[in-house]
Amino acid sequence: MYHIILAGGGGTRFWPQSRKKEPKQLIDFLNTGKMICCTVNRLKAIDGIENIFIVASLSLSKKIYSEIPEIPWGNFIIEPDSKNTAPAIGLAAIHIYKDDPEAIIGVYPADHFIATEEKFKKNIY
Repeated sequence: MYHIILAGGGGTRFWPQSRKKEPKQLIDFLNTGKMICCTVNRLKAIDGIENIFIVASLSLSKKIYSEIPEIPWGNFIIEPDSKNTAPAIGLAAIHIYKDDPEAIIGVYPADHFIATEEKFKKNIY
């Protein structure tokens, strides 16, 4: 299974905490860690890091990579232009399909809080 984290966004929804230079996925709202890091850690607990892909702009991908360098740079899928959720999922699906036409994918937002991670794990597999 492959895990696609959607990490795009312009940092406008949680203004003034979230800004273009520091969008919500790079903020620690609840003192539990930056949201993107929590999402990656949640997925690492159920699968290998090599199966986690992140979709974001080039500039945001660089910021995320500096926070989570264990994600291989090749697992960042760079959006050429921000076109919302469906095109981001399509881009990631095409990218993964090239390597594995039988792939099963899960899609996750980078900025959601999951209170019961055990239930989350059970629902994924």
